[in-house]
Amino acid sequence: MDREIKVLMFFPSRIDYLPPLLAAAACMADLGARVRVLASGSSQDSKEYLSRHGVEVCLAREGEHPKTYCARAMLRARVGIELVRQVRSFKPECLWYHGQYAMEYGFLPALGGPKVIVAHAYELCDSGSFLRRVLDATLRRAHVVIVPEINRLWILKLRSHSRAMFFEIPNRQLDDAVPKVDGGPRTREIFLENGGSQKCSRFLIYQGAFMEGRGLREVLHAFRGIKGEDLGLILLGGGLVGDLAPELGRLAKEDPRIAIIGRIPPPSHLAVTAGCTVGILLYSPSELNNIYCAPNKIYEYAAAGLGMILPDYPGVSALNRTYGLGELCDPEDVKSIRLAMERLLLRERDDNRRATRHFLEVTPSPKDMYRRVYEFILERTIR
Repeated sequence: MDREIKVLMFFPSRIDYLPPLLAAAACMADLGARVRVLASGSSQDSKEYLSRHGVEVCLAREGEHPKTYCARAMLRARVGIELVRQVRSFKPECLWYHGQYAMEYGFLPALGGPKVIVAHAYELCDSGSFLRRVLDATLRRAHVVIVPEINRLWILKLRSHSRAMFFEIPNRQLDDAVPKVDGGPRTREIFLENGGSQKCSRFLIYQGAFMEGRGLREVLHAFRGIKGEDLGLILLGGGLVGDLAPELGRLAKEDPRIAIIGRIPPPSHLAVTAGCTVGILLYSPSELNNIYCAPNKIYEYAAAGLGMILPDYPGVSALNRTYGLGELCDPEDVKSIRLAMERLLLRERDDNRRATRHFLEVTPSPKDMYRRVYEFILERTIR
């Protein structure tokens, strides 16, 4: 079975908006596949990271994601045309859809040819009927389905009636994406650059999208109730639709210990995470997708040795009971969040590091998990 397979991975947005794509593409290339990623755009950091792993990157446009409806519609058309062109010219044996928005393009009539369809299902889409139908239909057509969390896997498997081979692969970065140097100086430097107080030396961090359902308002109010001039809160990220950055900025103005930082593309953002003490990871219980959350942040925080503020939901609470990663709370209750922060700040940093190191040691590496996918695809393509 010593034969190269060609894999075309497709994501209709920017590569740096989906860190797990970096791990999937890099692993498959390292295992011997010829991997090409087609996306609407990418940061230079993310593009260079993929290139170091031998991944070809094809972008439909340069620059930031468009903001207006008309420009986004034009980009969607351009991306669709480029997808058809890539399938015809590259002739992939495997076409890999990253997320439900990529799967929308899978019903274009000109996409016949690949022997293997991979549906990488990051979300459940339980609150949107159209995307739910797209996702379930794609899962039924796919040969391989990848899901980041075991509860999500069984929900999607039963709901879609798919006969594909399902793989559970958490949204974990490769080790080479994690900074090997002390992030403390860089963390404080960027905190001060964004208006943080000179007195702060220990940092709590939220990294991710600034959007509804992440408990960000509650986090700000909870933090402002904690005493300690040496404590700082970093909100690192941004968003496209429903960006809460302006509102969060207004809420943060009254406390100089809070700094709001724009998006830093992966994997470079992890240099800021590395200098923090506590990582915040909250979702409101508004849909199954949030309750059975499967965030890449939990692995990024673990790689930095951070204690974590986690929602008291099935998947993450089970991990916390097993590995002692941090403190559970009610993500809609400001007092519950504040008490979790205070308890976690009392823990020794070495205790957090021991817990997260053990968690990562017993979790299979991304390359081991993607090896099973690679071997399955290879077997199907030589039939």
